[in-house]
Amino acid sequence: MRKPQWLYALALVVALVLAGCGGQAATPTPTPEPTDTPAPTDTPAPTNTPEPTVDPADLPADAIQATVEALEEELAAEEAHLQAASGSDAASIQAEVNRLRRELEAMQALLEERQAGEGEEGEGEEEAAATLTLSGDFQEARAWGWDELQELETITATVAGPREDDPEAEYTGVSLTALLEAAGLGEEASTLVATAADDFSVEIDLAEARACDNCMIVLQDDGSLRLVMPGFPSNNWVNDVVTLEAR
Repeated sequence: MRKPQWLYALALVVALVLAGCGGQAATPTPTPEPTDTPAPTDTPAPTNTPEPTVDPADLPADAIQATVEALEEELAAEEAHLQAASGSDAASIQAEVNRLRRELEAMQALLEERQAGEGEEGEGEEEAAATLTLSGDFQEARAWGWDELQELETITATVAGPREDDPEAEYTGVSLTALLEAAGLGEEASTLVATAADDFSVEIDLAEARACDNCMIVLQDDGSLRLVMPGFPSNNWVNDVVTLEAR
């Protein structure tokens, strides 16, 4: 069935009216294009730097002693917990107690070994330092250890020091006169040359030295020997003396 001509005309009129009255059609707001969001980067997990391990054998004796004391305290605390625990808790605590006992025994053994070694080393150094060698015109021209020297006459005297401003002090040592006689000083000798560990040496008149009742050899706190020569020049008080030569 054909549509009437007036219908087409009406449609045309309506279109013209809309075109003239509607104005310009609104321009649609452009939709922004989506921006690419960067993919998140994986943050690397922090690496655990291993702590340097210390061999207990490298520790000094005082550090080992502190470790032993800390282990003893920890063991006592765990043993107290063990008495009050039961079941699976008791089993785990017992395992910890056993571990602490093993560590404690090992550290105690290491401490005893270290203390014994240091004691022997100290005794060896003291024995080596406390040696006086007699040379020259002596019948017993040899090294004399401190233990052997102590068997001779020991004297104690309060005397002024080697310098003018030194106060008086008490000294105890082996009589120098007794040593010269015990070593068999020759009759022809007139000079005693005292030499220190640093090669310092000084000549002492033998007749004056033999007449000195308070002259002595003293063992110092560091294990070295010293000539104490009251009434003699200060350089005759030889520190760390190692040799006496009779000429």
